[in-house]
Amino acid sequence: AHQRLEQILMSHAERSQALLDEQASLEHLLEQHQEREQELESLRSQADKVALLNSEVVQLSTELKDTSSKLMQVRSEYGSSQAECKTQHEQLEALRSELSAARESA
Repeated sequence: AHQRLEQILMSHAERSQALLDEQASLEHLLEQHQEREQELESLRSQADKVALLNSEVVQLSTELKDTSSKLMQVRSEYGSSQAECKTQHEQLEALRSELSAARESA
């Protein structure tokens, strides 16, 4: 009976150690899981920031296209105004020549 009791105690000790080992392993897995959850949350946060930045890039790209279009319009208007000024300048020079000629003949 004493030997049987020792066998039971040894078996119980072995099972207790196995359970302790399993508990330690599970705790380690839980720590790894928690670390991965934190990494995942960090990645989600970064993904949110990237999405926000992408949205801003799209908005800025649209604004840049609008500004570029307005700049092309202003350039066109400037070119037209410059051509008109040149024509008016030429007309003014012609009138000055006519005026000088009229003064000389008078």
